[in-house]
Amino acid sequence: MTISRAPALDFRKGDHMRNFITLALALIIATGCVSGYQQFYKPFADANTLPDIELLKQNQEPQVFGTDNFDRDIKILRSKMR
Repeated sequence: MTISRAPALDFRKGDHMRNFITLALALIIATGCVSGYQQFYKPFADANTLPDIELLKQNQEPQVFGTDNFDRDIKILRSKMR
């Protein structure tokens, strides 16, 4: 009794097509993941358009304030500025 074998299959063409489809799907998915921040991002404020901006001078340290009562401390700070 002889055992017959199936003819050898040539998968090379199928592998190329599968690789192409995988690459195409990966590129389509990757383009959908782009953030698009340039289209939707708007800066909070432009320093050139603010009327009362005060810039730090060279080597000047900024003043940092902390508070637990914002309204009270704003009133105190404004009274000191007059």
